[in-house]
Amino acid sequence: MKNILMTLSIMTLTLIAGIAPALALGGAATDQACKGLSQVGSDGCGSGGKQVDNVLRTVVSIISYVAGAVAIIMVMISGFNFMTANGDAQKITTAKNSLIYAMIGIAVAASAQVIVNFAVRAGNSTG
Repeated sequence: MKNILMTLSIMTLTLIAGIAPALALGGAATDQACKGLSQVGSDGCGSGGKQVDNVLRTVVSIISYVAGAVAIIMVMISGFNFMTANGDAQKITTAKNSLIYAMIGIAVAASAQVIVNFAVRAGNSTG
């Protein structure tokens, strides 16, 4: 249980450390991304940064869908391992750990969606 709490704490702190600069810069981060897009030959962000926001949301959505699918498969595998454990304590522990980590994966994927949407809205409101 301590390992799970430690892992969740580290992941939370990492997410906060990763999102803090974007929140602090607000609209400036979107402006910098738009300038970078215009320098590489794109039309920049003609629609007020919506292009960057859409790309960011799309990438996070794809990653979340893949992580969710993998987590669901892991839940099914751990359920199968529970059913076939036949009372073996080692197999039951392995299945239980697989289930816990799959649930943590689902929570992280859901948190990523929430954090990115929050950061994009905060960036749009300050920019």
